[in-house]
Amino acid sequence: MYLLTACTSGMVGESHDNLPPETYTVAKHINRVGDQRFVSQVSIQWWGDDPDGAVSGYEFSIDQVNWTYTKKQDSVFLVNLPEGLDTFDFAIYIRAIDNYGLADPSPAHVVYPVKNSPPHIAFSAVLGSPTEPARQPRKSFPIIQYRWEVDDPDGYDNIDYVEFFINDTTAKGMRIGSDYQSLTLEAIRPEEATSPVRIYVGSTMVLLDGQLDGLRLDAMNKFYLRATDKVGAQSGFAVSKAVYVKRKVGNVLLVNAYANSISERELFYLSHLQAVGIAGIDTMRVNEVEGGYYTQLAADNATQSLIFSLFDVLVWFGEDAGYTLTLAQRTTPGFIAQGGRMFVSVFFSSGIDPLSTYLEFTPIDSLVDPKGGVFFMDKNAAASPSLAGWPTISSSKIITSPRPFYPSFGAQALYAAQLKTPAGEWVGESTIMAKTEAGGHTRFVISSIELHRLDGNGNMMELFQKIFKEEFGL
Repeated sequence: MYLLTACTSGMVGESHDNLPPETYTVAKHINRVGDQRFVSQVSIQWWGDDPDGAVSGYEFSIDQVNWTYTKKQDSVFLVNLPEGLDTFDFAIYIRAIDNYGLADPSPAHVVYPVKNSPPHIAFSAVLGSPTEPARQPRKSFPIIQYRWEVDDPDGYDNIDYVEFFINDTTAKGMRIGSDYQSLTLEAIRPEEATSPVRIYVGSTMVLLDGQLDGLRLDAMNKFYLRATDKVGAQSGFAVSKAVYVKRKVGNVLLVNAYANSISERELFYLSHLQAVGIAGIDTMRVNEVEGGYYTQLAADNATQSLIFSLFDVLVWFGEDAGYTLTLAQRTTPGFIAQGGRMFVSVFFSSGIDPLSTYLEFTPIDSLVDPKGGVFFMDKNAAASPSLAGWPTISSSKIITSPRPFYPSFGAQALYAAQLKTPAGEWVGESTIMAKTEAGGHTRFVISSIELHRLDGNGNMMELFQKIFKEEFGL
């Protein structure tokens, strides 16, 4: 810079070299030992002074070779401890830069004694409510998904692996790489009282090598997680809520989709299936809710799809066609692809969209429009078979809002109902039951009137015999 003075003979200038700034930090060294050392996230403050100008910014470095410019006067640094070290002395250097770009030749520095911090892990918390239930089953078949949240004060990159345990943390666990934050366990022998499991990780379902023992079927189970970082520090154990794991007893699954899981409806199907000689029947309530949580529905559709694929036949019944068929459409592609057979009996309300997209996988092309009115079916009104050898069935009481449908291309109509509207007898399309085949075998039968409402003739056993014994080959 220039120092200017005044005199009688005029202006005389005397040149002086620019002086460097000086840099300061709160402390040069902090003495802490043992557990008193800082965690690896440290906060540092600094400032500078220039005797002949102004400080325009700062540079910081951890090796005095590579410098990073900033205008800030404080920052939080995450110290990555060298792999294998539990403690480390972290030194950082700060130098001020003046308005001419000159750097402090003797940077301030501070040494922070830091220690490794153990990671933390927890099962992901799923919040539900009675109006918006969450999917966290209390009872499940032995295919279950879990997600977790893991962090480390030393940075996520410091996490080495996660371990998963079944019921006993002293037993062998399954080691999972830190790249994954979810797993699906699948029992290898789901029909037995105890079973080893295979473990899939991530949304792409990567199968891990080996298997894990300790899963108890028809019993309560708890699952545990523990994280380990790259210096060997371990988190505490995270523990899941207890879940009752059901043993698979047969190849037929009753899927009860009623919102309040009406046991009488469930018993209707169970008793009739058993009466025609079908044994080994499992049950599942996919729409039962308690305390804001589905009690049995799997944590996600992919896991639910795997559960359905355990079985050969699904007998699915409910009152909410929108919920029932949307869930079925999203969770049964694998089941159907492997040759599974499916029966659905569901109530279609009068206000339902007749062209709903969830009908696409069923034998229904579209629902019949009652043209501004509603359908109803008198007590003892007949539902007549379209094929020889099938029994004539009838309503056991007045049925309000039944919905006939147009069968999809290639589907076979099975029953047409005697329906009415406020204008009188209905003479249009009145199919209420149809089937589709694949490979010469019946694969899907659907009824748009719940079967328990069609036992007016007391011959429902004959219908069960036709559908499940003859069509499905059970």
